[in-house]
Amino acid sequence: PEAMKELTQPFDQFLRDNKCQAIEKMMLIAVTSQGYGRLDQVPTYLALTWFTAEFAEAFLQTILNPKSAEPVITLFRGGHLKLFQKMVEKDQLDVRLMHEVRKIERGPGGVKVSGVRPGAGCAGGSSTFTVAGTHVFVACPFVPIAKAFSLTPQEKRVISDLRPNTFCTHLVERAPRGTGNPNNAVSSWPDRLVPSSRMWNLANMYAERWSWRAVGTKPELAVANPRNVFEQYSDNASKPWDPAQICISADAEVAADKPTEGKQVVVCNQFVEEGQSRLPDGSIDVAFLRKRLDEELKLQGVSDYRVIKSFPWDYFWHNSAEGIKDGLPWDILEMQGDNRTFWIGGSACFESINDVTNYNRE
Repeated sequence: PEAMKELTQPFDQFLRDNKCQAIEKMMLIAVTSQGYGRLDQVPTYLALTWFTAEFAEAFLQTILNPKSAEPVITLFRGGHLKLFQKMVEKDQLDVRLMHEVRKIERGPGGVKVSGVRPGAGCAGGSSTFTVAGTHVFVACPFVPIAKAFSLTPQEKRVISDLRPNTFCTHLVERAPRGTGNPNNAVSSWPDRLVPSSRMWNLANMYAERWSWRAVGTKPELAVANPRNVFEQYSDNASKPWDPAQICISADAEVAADKPTEGKQVVVCNQFVEEGQSRLPDGSIDVAFLRKRLDEELKLQGVSDYRVIKSFPWDYFWHNSAEGIKDGLPWDILEMQGDNRTFWIGGSACFESINDVTNYNRE
């Protein structure tokens, strides 16, 4: 009980109780800026699941021994999507996109999944599909797919506690940097998260992420220095932008947009904790997020910009502090294999590639 009390208390309280305030600023970058919640709200269990002692040591080594330390942040050129595509190609996996799963039936004879698939060109109507097998592995968020199941009481209890944060990416066209124009004075995460900064404001986290710096010495990897990974660069101001490079989904609306000469396109990310920025039906209030983005840019003196499109989605499904206290993360482990079902992915553990991969291996 005492250990569980520690795991369910806010993470900033855990840091104070264990005299770890010295690493609080590092935790702001590692936890809060990644969209996992404010330190005064996120349960300690979730924060420590992500930021392990080994992870903390690696961060410190990059500062103490920058020449010999392993890189903390390693990015695949092309993103993890390229890695997944390689896995599909190597193992000859049968991946079907744009299929809406409407029913998952589990019984003594096996599992049957049925639903609707798009027609030719995604505009020629649709047709039904059915896939049969011995087991079902649920890797997507559990809550949205739950309606396709006939859940057991235990499954309902575990899944109903999960809730998401909000992540919204805005594609923004604005004046380029490096011209001395005050419109370019935009602050990003490190300044925003350090209390001593005049720009500190946890209520509305905002950052720009640049697409042109994801290039490394090896074609398949891009290694970023954690001390400058969020710095802002001006060398992309003269480069033409290709929507396909920024939006892999080749969104038709974005692809059809005509860039303005002399402007550059940046990505603005917003993370909002559970229960905020939501409409009564639970969907994301994009208008609210756009308003907060406009307020933030105005606060920092930016006026010459336009939002091309906003992409919101549920992010970081996780258990509540009460659910953790009731042992729901461990109940998911106990459920594995029951009813011919394996519950994997971020909803079962923690929404990071490392945690999901290791959880699935176990």
